[in-house]
Amino acid sequence: MYLSADMAFSIGLLAGWLALVVWLVCVVLGVVIGVFAGFFLWVFAAILFSLGVSDTGNEFLFFAAVAPLVVPAPLLIWQATRPWGVGLLMGTAISSIGMSGLCASLISSV
Repeated sequence: MYLSADMAFSIGLLAGWLALVVWLVCVVLGVVIGVFAGFFLWVFAAILFSLGVSDTGNEFLFFAAVAPLVVPAPLLIWQATRPWGVGLLMGTAISSIGMSGLCASLISSV
């Protein structure tokens, strides 16, 4: 069976679009998971802070700022998990910005 050039181009184009859609789905799911993961990392840091683990509170700020970046970073190493890592980084960044704004508004109202 002979495959024409137009048909081969269409199959290649379809495969490219399918790969892009799969990549975007992984990134979007990573963002959704990252928003919740970032929120729970902030809550975990607040619980550690409230238990009196640190005397000055600098550890809380360090953990709340670094943990959302460190947790998804290993996923960026391998090509197969890179879309998930990108999505998780974006999701944790969104939740960190949201939680920072929430904390700032609570502190300013006191």
